[in-house]
Amino acid sequence: MEKIKIEMILDLNCSWCPIGYKYITKALDNLNLSAESVDFQFLPFRLNPDIPYEGEVINTYLKKVTGQTDAQLKAYRENLVAIANECDLKIDFNNRTHYFNTLHGHRLIQVALSKLLQREVYEILCDEYYASGKRSSDESVMQKVADKLELTKKQLLNLLEHESVNENVLNKENYAKSLGVNSAPAFLINDSYLIKGSNSVDFFENIIQNNIETDLQHNQRKTL
Repeated sequence: MEKIKIEMILDLNCSWCPIGYKYITKALDNLNLSAESVDFQFLPFRLNPDIPYEGEVINTYLKKVTGQTDAQLKAYRENLVAIANECDLKIDFNNRTHYFNTLHGHRLIQVALSKLLQREVYEILCDEYYASGKRSSDESVMQKVADKLELTKKQLLNLLEHESVNENVLNKENYAKSLGVNSAPAFLINDSYLIKGSNSVDFFENIIQNNIETDLQHNQRKTL
C-alpha cells in the first residue's frame, strides 16, 4: 500500500487544532496505520499574524474580534476544556492567558521536517502552550525542541536564522490559502481531499479508510 499523505493546516494559537490532531492521530491508531505508512506533515496558517511578540490577552482579542460577552466567552471556554479533556488534551486558561505571534513556532516545525520529527515538535509546542502558556521562543521550550532534534540550542538557533526556513513557512502558508482555507484546523489528504474543522475520530476513520480503498482499487485497475 502506498503511503497516505496527510497535511494538517494549523495555527499554534488555535484551540481546536490540537483537538483535531488528537482525533486524526487516534483514527490512524485505530486503523493500525504506523508512522511508516503515513506521510504526516504540517502547513502553517496564522490566524492572527499581526499580534506583537508580547502577545495579546485572549479575552481582549476575542471580544474585539467576535463581540462576545464575558459570559459567552466563559461558556465557550468551559465547553472547549471539556472536549479537550475527553481527548486527553490539557488546556489551562489560568496559564494560557495570551495569544502570541506564531511565526517562530511554525519555523520550529519547519526545521523539524528535515529530521522527520514535525509531529514530535508540534506536540512539545502544544504541551508547553496550551497547558503552561509558554511561547515557542521561551528558553525552556527551545531547549526541549533542541533536545528532541538532537541539537544544541545554538545549532537550533543557527538553523532558524536560515532564510530558507522563513521562506518555506511563508510559501506553505500561501499554499494553504490557495486551497480556499480561511480557518484552522484543516486537513489535506493525498493532495486532493480537503477536510475543514476538527471533526471526530469516527469521521477521520471513515475518510481515511475510504481513501485507502480508493487507492487500492486504482492500483488494481492499473495492474489489469
